Order: sequence, then C-alpha cells, then structure tokens
Amino acid sequence: MNQEFLSQLQNDLLATIITLTLAAIISMFVGYRVTAKRLAERGMKKGDARAIGQATASLLFLLIAGIYFKLFVLG
Repeated sequence: MNQEFLSQLQNDLLATIITLTLAAIISMFVGYRVTAKRLAERGMKKGDARAIGQATASLLFLLIAGIYFKLFVLG
C-alpha cells in the first residue's frame, strides 16, 4: 500500500480517538456532575440521581459521537 495513504489513515484514526475521548469527558462531566448533582439537590435519592446521570452521560456521548461522525467522517 501507499505509505502516504497509511500515514493519512493513521492521522485520521488518531484524530477520531482524541475527539471521542473529549466527547466522553464532556458527557461524563455533564451527566455525573451537573445532572446528578442538581437532581440530588432537588430531593432525589443519591443512587437514583447517579443512575439518571449515568444514562444522561451515555446518551449525550452517543449524540456527540453521532454528530461528529455525521459531520466530519461521513461528510
């Protein structure tokens, strides 16, 4: 295979991994810290608030990853 093609593929994969890592960090921050904390402040049990925060983090990660792939990888 062409060495230039392999180098470009490696760079694209590295950029994708870095972007998805940042998306995971952002979604975990929003899901665990913000959502769970606010729900616990409003009187929800801590365990239930954490579960909803985890679900929020998972869905937010899938949303960010989907937008990234739609705009930058497939587009």
